[in-house]
This record gives sequence, C-alpha cells and structure tokens, in this order.
Amino acid sequence: MDKISRKAKGTQLSYKIVLNNWEIFSEEKFRQKDIIPDLKIVDEETLWDTLQSWINWNSERDNMPQTIKHWFSLLKKYLYYRGIKLTKEDVSENLDFPLKIEESHYPPSLEVSIFKNILICLMKISLKKHTVYWKSVIRLVFIVGILKNV
Repeated sequence: MDKISRKAKGTQLSYKIVLNNWEIFSEEKFRQKDIIPDLKIVDEETLWDTLQSWINWNSERDNMPQTIKHWFSLLKKYLYYRGIKLTKEDVSENLDFPLKIEESHYPPSLEVSIFKNILICLMKISLKKHTVYWKSVIRLVFIVGILKNV
C-alpha cells in the first residue's frame, strides 16, 4: 500500500474508511476480517454476490448512493492491488448500485398556484400591510418546506 501513502491525506483517510468498512462487513457476514484470499479462489458468481452483498449492506446502513459508489471505486482499486481484477464492464453487468435520490427543486404545481395567488393578493394591498403579510408568507414557505422534508 505504498502507493496510498503517497496520496493526499484526504485520499488516505478515504481508503482507511473504506477498508475499515470492508473489514466490518467481512467480520459481520463471514466472521473474519480478511476474506480477500478466499475471494481469489471462489467462482466468479460468489465474488459478485459478495460485492453485491457489501453494496446492499452499506445501503441498509443508510450510506448515500454516491458514497457507496465512491467507496466501491476505492475498494475496486484495493482489490486490484490484492490480485482481484474487476473491469468496468463486469461491474456494470454484475452489480446494482442504489439510485441517487433526486430532490425536486420546484414545489408541486398546486403549491405554485397557491403561492402565485398569495403574491397577487399582496400586490393589491398597501405597503404597510404588505410587509406584515409578506412575513406571514415567508413563515408559510418555511413551514411548508420543513413539512416536505419530514
């Protein structure tokens, strides 16, 4: 792992986290920390099943999809270093990564129409009342935003 020791501190830390995560997974699932020698001698299907199991295990632990993909890319390099070569094509063919959850940056159309109506009403009232109502609208937007995230 001399190669890793020459990398940036952040990259070294990432490798430590991934390898620690892999060891915890191995210990939990197979009751041994280093399963890589065993993975070298098993059939391909068992190798892919083990890697998929690691991906699923991380997903169940609420790790973000992007994190799992990043960790896998580091794990793949480590596996290569240890003698297990995985091609990009094989990975895409044999492994399923969790999908990235896209949050909508736009409120649903019903909420848009409600807010448009509120803004139209605000434009029709006096400036003094406008400020008071505007604060209420901001509070409403804040509450709706919080409720959507719950």
